[in-house]
Formats: sequence, C-alpha cells, structure tokens
Amino acid sequence: MVDLSTYIILYDLKCHFRITAKSGIVSAAFDVTQTKGKFDMEWTWIFMENMAAKLLGSYETRNVSRYLMSQVFYRNPKKAFKQLSVGMDVNVNKNAWQ
Repeated sequence: MVDLSTYIILYDLKCHFRITAKSGIVSAAFDVTQTKGKFDMEWTWIFMENMAAKLLGSYETRNVSRYLMSQVFYRNPKKAFKQLSVGMDVNVNKNAWQ
C-alpha cells in the first residue's frame, strides 16, 4: 500500500500552443527530478512575403546550464522585391563566451 501523504511528484510538464494557417506559437517546459528546461518557438509563414521563425531553449541540471536563441527571417512586402530583408541570428550559451 502506498502512503499518498508522503508521495512526492518527481516531474512537471507544461505545454501551450496556438497554431493558425499562417503562424504559430509553441511553449513547453519540464522539471524532472534535478533537470529542468524550457522550449519556445514562434513562427510566421506567408510564403515569399513574410517568413520568420524564432526558437528559444534552455536546459539546466545541477552542474550544466545550456541556452539557445535562434532567429531567421525573410521579409518581402507585397512580394515586390523593393524592401527585401533576410537575416539570421544564432546565440548559443551567451554567458559562456563572456
């Protein structure tokens, strides 16, 4: 027989999302024993006009901590090729480089 009064929950998992035909947001987090992490992703997808994705992630234990941020975008208002913008940014463990 298990004594529920002393039972300890060893994990926690959460996830939220909103997805449409042209965009979406996904967020997830976990906390398992001595490890925890978080993942966030957001995107827009209007083909050849406004395409972008952003990714954030982190992972942590007692001894290790990792972080990632990445962003990619392509913007071409009204598909006119007059104000075309393309870019990318990647950041891995920013604090480790300082």
